[in-house]
Amino acid sequence: LWVRTGRAEDDLGKKTYGTGLSFDQLLTSRTGFFARFGLGKTKGETKKEYAWSTGFDLKAPFAAWIRDRVGIGFSRQQEAERSESLCETYYHHFLTDRMTVALDLQWLFSGINSITGEKSGNIVIPGFRTTINF
Repeated sequence: LWVRTGRAEDDLGKKTYGTGLSFDQLLTSRTGFFARFGLGKTKGETKKEYAWSTGFDLKAPFAAWIRDRVGIGFSRQQEAERSESLCETYYHHFLTDRMTVALDLQWLFSGINSITGEKSGNIVIPGFRTTINF
């Protein structure tokens, strides 16, 4: 459970409020489930904003790489004037004890393009990330 207060980016005089819940559960020794929900509001505005996500991850999908993880998740975000729905899948591979690489693929089902303001859909976004821990 979390709670936060802040100020709107475009008007520092407007207070913002948010609360959320995060739930993670192991289903088996290798399989996990997660669910998250958040709710936000800006003082003086009637519309509430929310986001939710849910998904699964699997540890050690291959016997040779026992620290690797693969997962899939779905999310929905609703802001005052726009919304977004997407699916994400990822694979985290440990190269060494301190270095991982992650392949990520997101599929945007529907959303509003923040530059043109037009509705977008069926957009695939690949990603690659390296993490080095010291």
